Amino acid sequence: MKRVLSVLLTVLLVVGLTVPVWADEPAEPLSVSMEETDPPSADGAESFPSSDAVTISSEGSLSEQGATDNVLQGADQTDSSEDTTELENAEEDFPSETGPVVEAQNTGNEDYTGATPMQVNTIYTGSTLKYTDIDWYKVTLPSRGHISIHFENNFRDTTHTAWRIELYRGTTEGHSDRWCYWDINPYSTSRDLKPLIGVEAGIYYICVDPWNASAVEGLAYKVQVNYTATTNWEMEQNGNYTISNNVPLNSRMYGSGYTSSDEDWYRFTLPADGTVNINFSNDYKNSSSTAFSLKLYRAVTGGHGSALYEKSIVPSTTSRNLGNIYLTAGNYYMLIDTYSGGVGLNYNFMVQYTEPPPSTVNPPTTPSQPVLEGWVQRGNFWFYQWSDGSLATGWLSDAGSWYYLDSYGAMVTGWRNIGGNWYYLNPDGSMATGWKNIGGSWYYLRGTGEMSTGWLNAGGAWYLLSGTGAMVTGWVYTSGAWYYLSGSGSMVTGYQTIDGRLNYFYNTGIWWGYV
Repeated sequence: MKRVLSVLLTVLLVVGLTVPVWADEPAEPLSVSMEETDPPSADGAESFPSSDAVTISSEGSLSEQGATDNVLQGADQTDSSEDTTELENAEEDFPSETGPVVEAQNTGNEDYTGATPMQVNTIYTGSTLKYTDIDWYKVTLPSRGHISIHFENNFRDTTHTAWRIELYRGTTEGHSDRWCYWDINPYSTSRDLKPLIGVEAGIYYICVDPWNASAVEGLAYKVQVNYTATTNWEMEQNGNYTISNNVPLNSRMYGSGYTSSDEDWYRFTLPADGTVNINFSNDYKNSSSTAFSLKLYRAVTGGHGSALYEKSIVPSTTSRNLGNIYLTAGNYYMLIDTYSGGVGLNYNFMVQYTEPPPSTVNPPTTPSQPVLEGWVQRGNFWFYQWSDGSLATGWLSDAGSWYYLDSYGAMVTGWRNIGGNWYYLNPDGSMATGWKNIGGSWYYLRGTGEMSTGWLNAGGAWYLLSGTGAMVTGWVYTSGAWYYLSGSGSMVTGYQTIDGRLNYFYNTGIWWGYV
């Protein structure tokens, strides 16, 4: 009898360690809301986007629910009595293996000190026999690049979270605070955990942490760290301007928003005064919610000044130019701040820099030769030349329009901060006034050219312009009250039907409530 029991025990142990391979298109990550105020709701309930089989979040940013996956709500949970059968059929549940596979030791790697060493781009198998069976893995990256995690598991008919996959950076003391995590439910059997994450060379830890006993016990899994060496991806963590990533001019840089609190800081240096355009692209997402906010700062001693430029980016548009900005020589910081709409999305950008030609090429070489006063073109730039051959700089009035010429004498176009105020110079160099649609947003430039912000009365109507100057539409909460700005931007008053509900607004525009 003892011999029979011994044989049975050996069989069960071998079966318990058999397991898993790779890839489908990953499910979309759960959007984690930022500190944004929602407009009034007819029923008082908050509305959140649905999530698929994979969710991504940062430490403390996800509500503590028993399950964060909303796939097939109400599906029957797998009874624990089925666990042994599922584990015995593990190999039938997985697709055929297409790459190197290593069977990981399921004991002894319960904390990072005993983590199982991993090779990149190699599949490692494991299984969760009990709810307390935590598995740690350790991977060493030889150089800067980006990584993603591929995860597979046996199928189980439940919407409860089975595992939480956590990523840590190795340190001399052990490991850093958790960078981010992905919640996995076993109804989906294969996924790539988005987004790609830019990393520097060094040691990283992956923790496969069981999350719900009925969902996870007895399941087998496979995990793989995909790695690509590259120097044009951001290096996490770059969440502060003091550890910002250097960006070469006129070269594309790639990054990602892996949580709604992810801030990516970059820095670049202009060797001389010139025009900068930032071309920004991102993964597509059918949403009008803000995905990223881009801010540009001038570096100063001990930090940075106030934002010179700010732009909100929605993911339904995948590529845009953020306009020509004239900047003086020096160091600059750029912050890309991820909002809930950008979680799980990759992005890329290029700082396109154009330096004006030196002014020494412009004066005539023969003093006795008559010089005509007026506009002259040198290469791609326009200059205004006086009759003595010198070049105009600063503000210039000509033919009823105002122009601005830089310290080299080159005519400026696009946005320009002059004396603490923002101006917009049309493509022909003339100063813009009144309403102007720039990059898909409306701005109001006063008669003297300065960009307006805050409340504005124009043409007998009130408008609200954001801190970046862009006109606001829809519901807005400001100064302790709700307002509604129509599609044309004008503030509404009186009785208004909005989204099928009748509302009343005072003459001041303040919302009274539903009628």
